[in-house]
Amino acid sequence: PGPAPGAAPGVCGALAAAGAAEAPGGDFTCEDFSYYSGGSPYGCQCKVFSVKCPMQTCVVRQAWEDQCLAPEATAFGFRALSRSWHELDGQDNPKHIAFCTYWLSKPAQQSLPLMAPLLPVLPQYANLVFPGANLHDCVMVSSSATNVQASKQALKEALGEPDVTVFTVSCGSFHALIYGPPDQVRRAQSKAADPTFCFTVPIAPEEPPPSSFYAAHLTPPWAAAGAPPAPAPAPTPA
Repeated sequence: PGPAPGAAPGVCGALAAAGAAEAPGGDFTCEDFSYYSGGSPYGCQCKVFSVKCPMQTCVVRQAWEDQCLAPEATAFGFRALSRSWHELDGQDNPKHIAFCTYWLSKPAQQSLPLMAPLLPVLPQYANLVFPGANLHDCVMVSSSATNVQASKQALKEALGEPDVTVFTVSCGSFHALIYGPPDQVRRAQSKAADPTFCFTVPIAPEEPPPSSFYAAHLTPPWAAAGAPPAPAPAPTPA
């Protein structure tokens, strides 16, 4: 195998000098070729006013030809050749131009630097289920907006995690959807799974409906129009 890629300083410049000596007047120039900016070159891409590349020793039939370079090229570490050529149109210009890529051994695979661990900015969700709660109690704590809010607050205090939010509560068994920082949610799940875990919800007394409810639902429809209509007169005997 040839030397490591980029081991010889200015390898493409040295290649251009060697090629120019072989093809004088061909204006043979080369530059580094790499898939990554600033990395070791994969080879040298060159152009020459000719059909044939300098130091080419075979008929190029494939996009990549091994065993097709003279010792003057392999001495720099090149191991393969790619070539395409085109005919030029113009009386004062050269008749042909060839584009030649001289390939070095493939550099070590480039890798991105390791990222710092991402902060746990996204909350984690968990559904807590309390099969010990009976349906009657569940209905009581969800019977009004006041009681729902009280049940959320009581559960949050019992879990003891300051940044955990009780998002919803629902019945079946008593279910509570919580979210918050992952470590706090995991601790809350572990605590809620303890068979001895319990919490008490202060139930607000049921509020009577407003007076407008009675006015709307208990007043007969004809009351708003005044007294009920008088009975019809008795029929006259024939």
